[in-house]
Amino acid sequence: MQEECLDTFSCGWSKSGGNTMKRFAVLPILFACVAGCGSGSEDSTIDPDKLAVAGQNLVPSSEIPKPCGKSGLTSNDSVSVSERFEVRTGPNSTAPRLKNEKASEIFGETQYHVVDNSTELAVLCRDKDWSEVQIVEPDWLRDVRGWIPSKIVREIKTDAGGRRVFASEDFLWDKDSSRYKSEIVTAVNRISRDNARCLKIDPTSMAKSGSKSKPGKPVFYVTCNTSGDAFNVWFEPGDVKQGRSFAATQNINQSAAVAICEQAAKNAATHPSTVEFSKFTDLSFHPSASGRSRVLSTFQAKNAFNLELSYRISCLFDGGELIETLISEDI
Repeated sequence: MQEECLDTFSCGWSKSGGNTMKRFAVLPILFACVAGCGSGSEDSTIDPDKLAVAGQNLVPSSEIPKPCGKSGLTSNDSVSVSERFEVRTGPNSTAPRLKNEKASEIFGETQYHVVDNSTELAVLCRDKDWSEVQIVEPDWLRDVRGWIPSKIVREIKTDAGGRRVFASEDFLWDKDSSRYKSEIVTAVNRISRDNARCLKIDPTSMAKSGSKSKPGKPVFYVTCNTSGDAFNVWFEPGDVKQGRSFAATQNINQSAAVAICEQAAKNAATHPSTVEFSKFTDLSFHPSASGRSRVLSTFQAKNAFNLELSYRISCLFDGGELIETLISEDI
């Protein structure tokens, strides 16, 4: 509901594309009334310091939307779009489409920049009919800016912690996933909040897992990205109702992983007592943001013919659990 303006202020706001811009207030240039002024005041002189205090709660001038385009206002909203659209070079439907120079060079024919529900955008200028936007995600297209119809602009919401709040419109639904829209959206938002390592989620990566799903019991996954390390998080539609936590899996520490991997080598050897496991020269330890870690090393052991051979070993851990051991002869 609109609040009434005080007599000493002029208040303004702008609505465009269904979104309310920030309200702003401007002090009168010449007159202001601070505490103590009026017919009973002993000193009616305006105190500049008091005037400054009176204006402390105003929106900073740097945040007040400024005119842009033909009839728009500057904005810094994070948005996506409700439908696929080829970006224009100007704020009208007859403006040329924005050419994708790199894609055109690769494919040998003219390609244009397109935004869809997988694209995250920053609004630079917004008016009733058209909005100038810049691509934020995918990050390799951040230099791309152009115009799209304001009617297809869709706000991206964030929670108190700054995490994106995903909506049904962010996903690509198919016959397997569309039956569980509500459960999937809720699960992905829970993953975003619970998993501290899942800094970015690509909602369009959501799909049914072919390897983990069973008849009547589908399993879905979504891809997280953090500092260039991408990993999947799997979930079932009922996980949220069952109170599952999606907190990040903690990596096993290196010394424990090496000890377990050495024991795996001994368990696989014909003569375990002859195993000489390399803990320094050939050893490497690779933890990932998913909570999985891999140990790579070599060892020597005698075979059934009492010949000493060299082997390579790879041990994969999910958290603290050894889930895969690969051993091959080092030729």
